[in-house]
Formats: sequence, C-alpha cells, structure tokens
Amino acid sequence: MVDVDLSLLAVSWPDFVENSGDIRHEDGHVTEKDWRLGRRSFLQSMLQRPRLYFTDYFHELLEEHARENLQRSLDEQFAAN
Repeated sequence: MVDVDLSLLAVSWPDFVENSGDIRHEDGHVTEKDWRLGRRSFLQSMLQRPRLYFTDYFHELLEEHARENLQRSLDEQFAAN
C-alpha cells in the first residue's frame, strides 16, 4: 500500500465506517468471525507501525486523524472480540 491508498484511513468517521462496510461487503465469502478477527488484526498492526505514511506530506497532514480512526474502530467496533 502507498500513502494515497492509506489516505482513506483519515477520512471523517462516518466515511471510515462506510468504507469498512464496503470492505466487509467485498469480503462476503469470509465468515463474520474470521473477518472480524482479520480486520482487528489489521487495525492493530497498522497502529503498531511507527509511521502510517511514508511521505512527510501525508504524515503531517493525515497521521493523527488516521490513528484516531484506527483506534476508535478498535474501541467501538471490535472491542468485544
């Protein structure tokens, strides 16, 4: 993934939730349990990265908000698993 692809992590919260739903729809062949485990693992792995964005431009512009969305998603959507 490149910074432009990852820029979707920093959209508004309603758009982030909608994008997550779109991703779930694309992965319709995966069981709900497996999808949730995989999605949670992805979100956690992204948060463990020292930087989400490789370029300074995207890092300075989007990093903080993207991290907030990732953490909020874990807290609100995946805390029960």
